[in-house]
Amino acid sequence: MKLLILQLLAAVTSAFELVILHTNDVHARIDQTNKYGAVCSDRDLQGEDGCFGGVARRKTAIERVRASHDNVLLLDAGDQFQGTTWFSFYEGTATAHFMNLLGYDAMALGNHEFDYGVDTLQAFLDNVSFPILSSNIRLIDGGGIPGGIQSSVLLEVGDQKVGVIGYITPDTKNMVDPNGIDTIRFTDALDAVQREVDKFSNLAVGQIDIIIVLGHGGYSFDQFLAKNVKGVDLVIGGHSHSMLWTGEPPSNNDPIGKYPTIVTQSNGRRVPVVQAYAYGKYLGKLQLDFDDNGELVSWSGLPILLDSSIPEDPEIIKETLGWSTPLNEFKSKVTGVSYVDLEGDRYQCRMRECNMGNLICDAIVKENVRTGAPDQGQWATSAIGLWNGGGIRSSIEQGLITRAQVMEVLPFRNEVSRVLLLGSTLLKLLENSVSGYDITGKDPRGRFLQVSGLRVAYNLSSPVGLRVESVQALCSNCKIPVFLELEPHLNYSVLTNHFIVNGGDGYSMIKEEMLSIEPLGYLGSDTLEAYLDVESPVIKGLDNRITFVGNGSYIAPAPLHGHCTVCTTCKESTTLTTNTCTNQGTIEAYSIGLFVLVLVLGVIW
Repeated sequence: MKLLILQLLAAVTSAFELVILHTNDVHARIDQTNKYGAVCSDRDLQGEDGCFGGVARRKTAIERVRASHDNVLLLDAGDQFQGTTWFSFYEGTATAHFMNLLGYDAMALGNHEFDYGVDTLQAFLDNVSFPILSSNIRLIDGGGIPGGIQSSVLLEVGDQKVGVIGYITPDTKNMVDPNGIDTIRFTDALDAVQREVDKFSNLAVGQIDIIIVLGHGGYSFDQFLAKNVKGVDLVIGGHSHSMLWTGEPPSNNDPIGKYPTIVTQSNGRRVPVVQAYAYGKYLGKLQLDFDDNGELVSWSGLPILLDSSIPEDPEIIKETLGWSTPLNEFKSKVTGVSYVDLEGDRYQCRMRECNMGNLICDAIVKENVRTGAPDQGQWATSAIGLWNGGGIRSSIEQGLITRAQVMEVLPFRNEVSRVLLLGSTLLKLLENSVSGYDITGKDPRGRFLQVSGLRVAYNLSSPVGLRVESVQALCSNCKIPVFLELEPHLNYSVLTNHFIVNGGDGYSMIKEEMLSIEPLGYLGSDTLEAYLDVESPVIKGLDNRITFVGNGSYIAPAPLHGHCTVCTTCKESTTLTTNTCTNQGTIEAYSIGLFVLVLVLGVIW
């Protein structure tokens, strides 16, 4: 009798098995990367961890799963664009080519797909061989969906039909250059997704109604959708770069939830939510079992770590080598050298002063000094530089710096502008910088400003809009630069990027209140490259430009490599005591090792 019951249960639960392979936030990682998602160096390859991901290794993992399962879907939850020189050089063309070769079935748009505007996105849409989805994007004038984008798609898998619905975070309007998306609008995602689910539910009479939401809004919002969208079977997400795992994780990424995360709706329906970190380091894999009524009865799986145990597909390697030839010529130019590690990690530059932010902001001020003659009595036309932490995308280890690394740090086409602001407006910018501050560090906001020519203290225990405790600004209308208290009624000349000038990340007060603006005609990446050319070797540290005071619960995130007071035995120069110096070699000793390289650079330059 027990055997009969088990057989009946097996027959019910095995009515239809569907295997989902998924990626998100790959960010143009065509090549393999180190464990942090940065360029895979020879040192990484020879180290204990090795390197991860890349399209060739992902291809092998995908084909292994396809060979062992009948019903497999390969889906992407957005942000394939932006992050390496592959995108800076080829824009979306290389991404489309390799996604086609891997055989993706559908992709949801992410916010970074709009970084270069609608025209670049359209070229990508024209080149892919699979549907691109977003149910909550509409044209401003006509109200319809932009060409090449679908709200949803019905895919045939085996003898079943699976509905896949896309969505994008409506906050995209604040995350990209508004000028590049002025023809479209982003609507409420919950309403848009529910409409598509209802449409599929009405079509699914007499067949298994499997409905997947594929979107780009972050782990928390995906759980919200799973809780509130009626009729959905699975939510696949991206945007927050969330590592989900059940058990002991296989690499250095700390899980913030289980894989899958199960959300229970008010009617008792259980909906899995999944995400696969970022940069193509993992390939998400989830097996779903449905009964004859199309109800999800069981699930299992974990992301596949794409480490060196998985060989790279030789045919894809040939493809990448062919595309790499012109790219390598472009990116291999040496632009400078750094004696310290330059930290551009999102958990550093979006939460505190970071030395990469200091370098960038100092570079735009220095370039302005170099190219713009000040008036009598001035030492500079602008002494203040601002850059949003979300615009800083990579770190650089001590050593030679190439153009490729510069472009990976600043991949956006962000032109530098000079704006004249009242002190009261500048204060509003600084308040906006910490208006969405996440003290847990789980979702650091890109609006956090890195600065040059300012000393700002924040009190995070104060209400939003009242968190700036004090500000000092470096004078420019002076013959000897000194820091003075910010005066609300005085004018300040500020250098920043056009993303902020155009109101991105909530900085609408610039367009509304600026007294004047002068686009300077050069990109932030060009400015940084020029600065490195002149200022190398770089020894940029931390010098209390941004501090936190008061009784708030903020705890500064530990720097990646360790710091010490008046540091000479760590890789990042600083005067802050945050960690005991580790045995990573001294700057003095390293200087000797790089001296010959600097001499060589003098010949190259």
